[in-house]
Amino acid sequence: MCNDPKASYEEVSDKLVKYCEGHPMALKVLGRSLYNRDVTYWVGYIYRLKKESDSPINNVLRMSFDSLSSKNDKGLFKHIACIFVGMDINDTVTILEACDIETKTGITNLVDKCLLSIGWNNELMMHELIKEMGRFLVREESLYKPWERSRIWGHESLRVLKQNKGTENVLGLTLDMRMVEKEKLHGSLELKTDAPSKMDRLMLLQLNYVQITGSYKNFPKELRWLCMHGFPLKSLPSDLLMENLVSLDLSYSNIESFIGCYSYPQRLHKRLKQLIGSCSKDKRLLGSLKILNLSFCEQLRSLGGFDHLPKLERLILRGCSGLLDVCESIEQCLELVHIDLSYCNKVVKLPRSLGMLKKVKTLLLNGCYLCESRIKIRDMDSLELLKANNIGINTITSSNVVLGVMPSYSKFFIVSLPRSLVSLSLVNNNLSVESFPMDFNCPSMLKALYLDENPIVSLPSCEKPS
Repeated sequence: MCNDPKASYEEVSDKLVKYCEGHPMALKVLGRSLYNRDVTYWVGYIYRLKKESDSPINNVLRMSFDSLSSKNDKGLFKHIACIFVGMDINDTVTILEACDIETKTGITNLVDKCLLSIGWNNELMMHELIKEMGRFLVREESLYKPWERSRIWGHESLRVLKQNKGTENVLGLTLDMRMVEKEKLHGSLELKTDAPSKMDRLMLLQLNYVQITGSYKNFPKELRWLCMHGFPLKSLPSDLLMENLVSLDLSYSNIESFIGCYSYPQRLHKRLKQLIGSCSKDKRLLGSLKILNLSFCEQLRSLGGFDHLPKLERLILRGCSGLLDVCESIEQCLELVHIDLSYCNKVVKLPRSLGMLKKVKTLLLNGCYLCESRIKIRDMDSLELLKANNIGINTITSSNVVLGVMPSYSKFFIVSLPRSLVSLSLVNNNLSVESFPMDFNCPSMLKALYLDENPIVSLPSCEKPS
């Protein structure tokens, strides 16, 4: 017995410890299996652990899974292990509840069995060995035909889609091209939109940074979650049916407008007419959508059509550096609880109707340059957008580069805040004591006000506690 490994065992010992990630039961099982074995055996054992579902560690960890009494909880565990590790717990609950999975008590049960934990920032966390065990359980559904499993991920997703295979067994499929090892890729990387058309029960789909072409007419119609980071098109396809969608994530995409553009009502009307015509008459366009994430869509200029998002709860536009305008129709989203406009530093004004929302609890406006003194307008569309919204512009005709300069004014304090607000973040906005007008009234329910990275030396008198 010794505290330090022999010289020849140091590297393989580090690999084993990293593989176990400090899991005491895993370390105990490994210790029993590797005691008095040579280095070659250790190396081969690590390889087998990663490839085989019947390894001693998996058998031990599986006891916790087998002790789950509910079929619902077992299905929830597989969903999280294959798809949702690292995601926000609230988003996951919203998505999976729409898939008829009871998540609130289910997640509690998984935490109690040490199969799941919740991170400090509300993300779902799972030990790597437990996640691998969950994925082994799914692989066992069909060892050699991944398209017959309930959930598919990684290289196998790419293989299934390229071969246009799939069955009604598939409930969830994820593919992130950034995570696919390039040396394992062969042939064209472009996929057709009808690749998942045989997956009639598909409800969870992630196609991040995938080059996909063709008509969306035969795209899966039962989707509840659609995540397509790097979406290549400039607008949503008119033949993409979305009435069952609960969560839509098009972060880092080339999209320029969502549903329609507020500053061009005739274009918005035409767009809505096209989309509504493709949906069943008794359902509203995107009438089920609760989460909309368009973060870091740098080409997005204007966001409108909120009257077609009656159930929207979370609006995330973080890092949309080209966004100029958010439509006043946001007041139609009566269920909104979370709005993130952080680092949308070109937004020329916040919608005045924001204060009419009665359920908003969190408003994030970090890095929005709320007290920026002058904003340069560098293209004709932006100039027309500002004029359409009656925002004063000093037009410059002598230059083709800068078309106009907006005079100094406060974007933030010309609107009232929702009375329901619990958390307000104004980090990195160049706010000073003078920036807060004396009539600034804190919502009565506000519990957290974040003013980090602002030149504030003391709280304004209107903000000081009584």
